[in-house]
Amino acid sequence: MQDFFLEFENWYSNTFTNVIKEKLKNYLDIQFIRLRTGDESNGKDGRLGGWLGFSLKSNDQPEPIKHYKPKNAKQILQVNSSTQEIINTWSSVSEVSDYIKRSRSVTSSLIKRHEQIYIDNILCILQYQ
Repeated sequence: MQDFFLEFENWYSNTFTNVIKEKLKNYLDIQFIRLRTGDESNGKDGRLGGWLGFSLKSNDQPEPIKHYKPKNAKQILQVNSSTQEIINTWSSVSEVSDYIKRSRSVTSSLIKRHEQIYIDNILCILQYQ
């Protein structure tokens, strides 16, 4: 993050105020997932790590993603209620909710409460892996 702000300040070549810096940070926080480990800052700022999917580079080589383990990345299983067989898996609550055409909060509630639901005409339970 610090590298980005220094580079932007050089490009901007005008008074770089805290208001501009804060607006940029807020915008990038919305657009990208922020790393909290501090691994990406090379010791310049131990509190902030940077944004995943955003980097300053001078070539077209993709950057590796280091130590990224999102907290909310839980696999969701669709388990047949009668046979206990796994029918389908999704990588997030968002994917499941889009598939069953329910809101994310309703889908999350179905998972947490282990409620039965018909998906593709099969009575099943959604659960975290």
